[in-house]
Amino acid sequence: MGEQLRVRVLGEFRVEGADLTRLRSRKARTLLKVLALQLGRSVTVDALIDAVWTDDLPADPARDLSVLASRARAVLGNERVLRGDGGYALIAEWCDRDEVVALTREAARRQGSGDISGARVAAEAALTLGASQLLADELDAEWARGPRQEIDAVIAEARGIAAAAALASGQAGDAAVHARAALAHDPFDETALRLLMRAHVAAGRPASALAAYTQVREQLADELGVRPSAETEVLHDSIVLADPGAVGAFDGVVHTLDIVDAGDVVEVDDALVPLVGRERELALLDAAFERSRRRAEVVVVTGEAGAGKTHLIDSWAALARARGVLVLAGRGHRGLDLALQPVLDALAAALPSSALAVEVAGSAWIGVPGPSATAAAMQQDVFNELDATLRSVAPPAGLAVVVDDVHLADPVTIAWLGSLLRRAATTNSR
Repeated sequence: MGEQLRVRVLGEFRVEGADLTRLRSRKARTLLKVLALQLGRSVTVDALIDAVWTDDLPADPARDLSVLASRARAVLGNERVLRGDGGYALIAEWCDRDEVVALTREAARRQGSGDISGARVAAEAALTLGASQLLADELDAEWARGPRQEIDAVIAEARGIAAAAALASGQAGDAAVHARAALAHDPFDETALRLLMRAHVAAGRPASALAAYTQVREQLADELGVRPSAETEVLHDSIVLADPGAVGAFDGVVHTLDIVDAGDVVEVDDALVPLVGRERELALLDAAFERSRRRAEVVVVTGEAGAGKTHLIDSWAALARARGVLVLAGRGHRGLDLALQPVLDALAAALPSSALAVEVAGSAWIGVPGPSATAAAMQQDVFNELDATLRSVAPPAGLAVVVDDVHLADPVTIAWLGSLLRRAATTNSR
């Protein structure tokens, strides 16, 4: 052997340059495997005995463990298997599992510093080295379960970094490959799902993005009894609104405005004024609204619960109304809305005189549209009547439609938003 000892625990257990057949004992190999998983750290005698002898303990297991350690020293060297007060330790200069962890940490560091290329290189190096399962010849060993879960989590992180970096560098195909691998390992990994959806959209495959979402949504419902997270559903709805295959030819743009932390709301004479620390976000919303004079614009506001999404939109809406903009604001409610309920609520609140007519229009078709041409025609008739109402009341300053919790809205509301945007894109109205 050379001066350095290199241990591999990914795949089958190996020690480079050492002939482990000289151990002449499976139990001695097990001893080294357990020590390798805690490289450089002492493992107690009791823990080693439990791992080496799953049943039929010898009369003096501590003595027999010492014999196994002596065999290991004969193969690896006396300085490699140390006995201390706490137990035994394996000393080596390199281990493939530790290298995967180090590469993933480096990838995360580079990603955080904006070095997308470096992050991808480090993450993909970690994935190449970590391609094999930890101790593939000990899949049923209870003592390997924890370390296997730990390295699996590291590999999942590396896949996510590699996918995000590939997507950021315009390599949508590579991003999709990494994201699919992450989902294959963990079908409920919504971070990987969102990366896969974005990769499909970037590659011009929105239908594939929606299909991936549907598959995970069904798995979550069937196996866990839950729905995708709000962040995932917002991404899904933004794709639906912008997807020509889902809502027809839409020439607009979907922007995502991510809210990180809450700003302060100030009220003066019952009117909201700009949020403290939200000037940038308010300016972005104003800019999107101004661009909508030329083409339809969608802004999806995302963020953790309590981050201030609703306060931001309420403040912007109040300022827009002060400029003469007609703002129609409704809210989605999971599983509680009738067809177009958020839209009808918004119209009834903003246009009391038209509420009755709008409700009559809405009652002409309720429920989720089916595949038949008749159902599609009925839906479009309702949409056309709603659009005519909006055109008749829209002031010169413009119209903005706000649906809070859009990911909870009924499918018909989502379809109508897409129809409205498509019409806006082709008529240069807002």
